[in-house]
Amino acid sequence: MTARPMKFGQGAGGLVLVSPPVLFLIVWLVAIVITARVLARPEANDLAHLFITRHRLDLDAFSAGPVIWALVLAGALGLGYVLAGRGLGDRTVAARQAQISPVAPGIMAARVFWVNAVFLGVTALWVGMTMQAAGGIRAYIALAGIDPLGARDLLLDGKLFTGMRLLYAGLPATASLAAALLARGGLGRWARAACLAVLGINLVALFLLTLVMSQRLLVMQLVVASFVAASVARGRLVALWLVPVAVLVFAGGWLGREALTNPDLTRSAGEIAAQKFAFYAVNDLWNTARPLAGDAPLARGLFSFQFFYFFTLTNDAVYAANADLIATLGAYRGGGEFSLLSAPFVDFGPLGGAAYLMLYGAVLRILWHRAGHSVGDAAIYAQAAVAVMLSVHANFVASQDFVFAILVILAVTRMPVPGTRLAQRPHAAA
Repeated sequence: MTARPMKFGQGAGGLVLVSPPVLFLIVWLVAIVITARVLARPEANDLAHLFITRHRLDLDAFSAGPVIWALVLAGALGLGYVLAGRGLGDRTVAARQAQISPVAPGIMAARVFWVNAVFLGVTALWVGMTMQAAGGIRAYIALAGIDPLGARDLLLDGKLFTGMRLLYAGLPATASLAAALLARGGLGRWARAACLAVLGINLVALFLLTLVMSQRLLVMQLVVASFVAASVARGRLVALWLVPVAVLVFAGGWLGREALTNPDLTRSAGEIAAQKFAFYAVNDLWNTARPLAGDAPLARGLFSFQFFYFFTLTNDAVYAANADLIATLGAYRGGGEFSLLSAPFVDFGPLGGAAYLMLYGAVLRILWHRAGHSVGDAAIYAQAAVAVMLSVHANFVASQDFVFAILVILAVTRMPVPGTRLAQRPHAAA
């Protein structure tokens, strides 16, 4: 199947709404508005301010200096995006020759289904063995109700092998591929059913993991990546019903988790969850502002190359060798991680951080340009879109989860079928 003729990235079918600049502006403006509301109305957000006090967030960090640096770094990101766009010129997806895919859509759907089945199977085995160790399903559910943090620790302690977490963290990647295949169409009955099963089962599995493992971001990643991948693969915004579903599922998981971990007979679970969410917005912006004051020691890539340390099995050694530095940098962030803007600043300083963000912006522009080219490109861009959505919270592209997702997509979509002669299949692009 060839790419649909459209001037991709220029707003066709409302796709501009899922472009990197729009997504970046949305998430940062939402975080800024929530933070401003919390700071302006402390009496109405007493729990949020309690969490701020507990995490020792000095609100003086929200000063002119860090704001100016944040604007400069965001400008570097935008400059890289614009310059890359000029380099790409006015070419459109339709103007390029159709990419030859090594995998027909039906075979690709089968691969997605079975790879996803492996991820789910290992995850189910891990959860099942943990429940058995706790005395059975009923005993584990009772433990989760009484001591949710203890239930979570029991799961973490029962991991089957190093890096096992990557498998359930890879479920958003297979879901985005399934969504893109469905949007492109042309699937047989079995292939379509397989892709629908991947989407449905993954959503349920991650929702349940949210309740016991606090994997709320994975649910958001799955729904956002699936929506974006389907839209860019189709050439217009599709399945808009996923937007309210995403909000409801994420809110439900967030509410359920907070009801378990923060019981309070004097307040509703909804109020607790809302104020906890508001605190996270303040915390994430603080993790951006505090390091930009300019007095943080250089981390020399500790936060921008996490995936490299993980996949080379050197993370323990690297972090042990830099234990003092990491402890010092703990004063420059509350809970969570440094954001997309602050992580490269902490790692490489002002000039290095700006250069990193320019490169980041250029890569985003290239991925956006290619997103409508094939199912694989749509799914890869969807992961980049998730990274933009999480840019207030963390530099997601530096994580092993992001890299693993890209590797899964490339393996499923680019590995040729043995014995297939691609030169004889000029219209097989997925």
